[in-house]
Order: sequence, then structure tokens, then C-alpha cells
Amino acid sequence: MNSDSPKNPPLPKIYVCTNFRSGARASCGERGSRQIFEQLRNLVNERSAEIDVEQIACLGQCGLGPNVRVSGQEIINGVSSDDLPAIVDAAIGAGNGTDGQS
Repeated sequence: MNSDSPKNPPLPKIYVCTNFRSGARASCGERGSRQIFEQLRNLVNERSAEIDVEQIACLGQCGLGPNVRVSGQEIINGVSSDDLPAIVDAAIGAGNGTDGQS
């Protein structure tokens, strides 16, 4: 292994809670998070952004969903399609070390 070669930093990630449960308690899946997930993936692809968009089982705030989290940042509650460009911008900033890097 060549010690002079730079390491590639991990890609920033956007986590979308897609938990779906039936019953009296609300869940992100019931509130459209799967559509949010697909729309985020499409937007990332359209921008050719180097970001991983992943589904996650739960972010622990189902009553406030749909919920999304950019790596190194706080959970964003009640996400709608209108929020997605800003979420992708935040992830791009996190990948550049300019926003929400922890």
C-alpha cells in the first residue's frame, strides 16, 4: 500500500426513516417517507451529487415524521418534497466539511 495516496473520505449520507407500522402509533412510512426516499435519490442523481441516500428503520421520532437525517446533523422532522433541495445542499456541505461536520 502506498502511504502517499490520499484516502477517499466517506460519502455524506442522507438517512430516510421508512419505518411502517400499523396501529394507533404513527410512523414515517405511513406519512409518505418512501416517496421522500425515492424523490431524494432522484434529486441526488439529477445533480450527480456524491451522496448516499439510505433507508433506515427508525430515527426515534415517528410522531413528527417523515424524518430525515444528514450525516453529522440533526434530524429534520415533517419533511416534504419542498424541503429536499435544501437537504441535498446540506449533505453536499457536510461532504465538503462546511456544514454539520461532527
